[in-house]
Amino acid sequence: MAGSNGIVIEFGDARLDFGRRVLERSGKVVAIRPKSLVLLCFLATNPNRVLSKEELIEAVWGDAAVTDDNLAQTIKDVRRAIGDRSASTLRSIPRRGYLFFLDHVASVPAASVAVLPFSIAGPGPSEHWLGDGLAEDILVELSRFQSLTVIARNSSFRFRGGEPPRVCRRLQILRGWSHGEQENDPISGRAA
Repeated sequence: MAGSNGIVIEFGDARLDFGRRVLERSGKVVAIRPKSLVLLCFLATNPNRVLSKEELIEAVWGDAAVTDDNLAQTIKDVRRAIGDRSASTLRSIPRRGYLFFLDHVASVPAASVAVLPFSIAGPGPSEHWLGDGLAEDILVELSRFQSLTVIARNSSFRFRGGEPPRVCRRLQILRGWSHGEQENDPISGRAA
């Protein structure tokens, strides 16, 4: 799944967010076991292609010793999670494997946001703790939105003082905003 982290795949009433590693149906998060989620992600990145049992076991469990029963149970969990009671989306192909059938799939980039530490301007010495605290509070509040992928604090804070266009490229964010450059304009947006 390399390169899939910022992708959201929508099919039927399901929405699979690779960045957040979340499956939603009808806007509600679906409880799904970790191995079942890994299998679903692998299937979703290989739609409309027959995948052998061996290929699926390798993708989900690696070199671990796994029986066909483990795979069958995980397939059953995936079908339950995506609401595929008739097995029309995740199809069993006799003596060949499984096919994740998608007649229509919408793949959209997940909304990502990074908050950089604030620079505190004033007559005294630099107060990094205040700028860091403000940014951390914003990060916490933004993380409550399930539709956003929030770049982790340590990942974004390493770019302290960096130029927004460069930071956006490094964090794979398409658009950036920074503080204004005029003295009396402390917080204005600027597209990077």
